[in-house]
Amino acid sequence: MDAKDEDIDAFYNDLQQEIASSPRRDTFIIMGDFTVKVGVGDKDTSSIMGMCGIGQRNERGDRLLDFCSVNNLCITNTRFKQAKENRQWTWESPDGRTHNTIDYILVSRKLM
Repeated sequence: MDAKDEDIDAFYNDLQQEIASSPRRDTFIIMGDFTVKVGVGDKDTSSIMGMCGIGQRNERGDRLLDFCSVNNLCITNTRFKQAKENRQWTWESPDGRTHNTIDYILVSRKLM
């Protein structure tokens, strides 16, 4: 969360270059700690994410959604409801009261 905007820009630019340099027929699976909140999906984001996210989307979450949209990726871990609530989130505050999903699995839409 403390990353500078320039560092985030560099990360997305590097990732975009890797995708652009790959053959079009390639399928992508990208996993990682993006430290963003995409929140719960809606009709406008249904091609990118599901309805099983948690919390409220932040500005960096918008950036991840834009990246996914441009690259035909979807956020898979927002598409499935977990049987246990503690499997839904990937970050817990030190006091144990706040939970967020900040780690995501992105895959090419053609896999969905």
